[in-house]
Amino acid sequence: MSNNLPIIGVVLKDGHVESYDYMTAVKNDFHHTFIMSSKDKNELDYDSALRFVKLDGEGFYTLEGEPALDPHTVGKKQISIFAAHCIENGVDPKTRVKIKDHKLETYYEGKFIGALKDFLKEI
Repeated sequence: MSNNLPIIGVVLKDGHVESYDYMTAVKNDFHHTFIMSSKDKNELDYDSALRFVKLDGEGFYTLEGEPALDPHTVGKKQISIFAAHCIENGVDPKTRVKIKDHKLETYYEGKFIGALKDFLKEI
């Protein structure tokens, strides 16, 4: 796995993206609490933030947060920004995207929803 690819990050409702590479993700146990606390963002609304992670050994990104629960309407803009960010930073456009199982029994939870390139059309 390349050390410079975005492995963990967030996309805020306003479109702000913050992501970190593999070494930073490992150093922080792949946990999202590190993100945003490292910059000038004092508060982060985790409910409206799209969070993403690509765990070592997995060939896909997992999305979580409210935008992920309805990826083609509510989360459409943030997921498109996430996809563009990943591709612009060297991630293979064919990399698949999965929605985390939040245990809320929504339609997309635990399912693959496409590849990064599929969401570029949405921008």
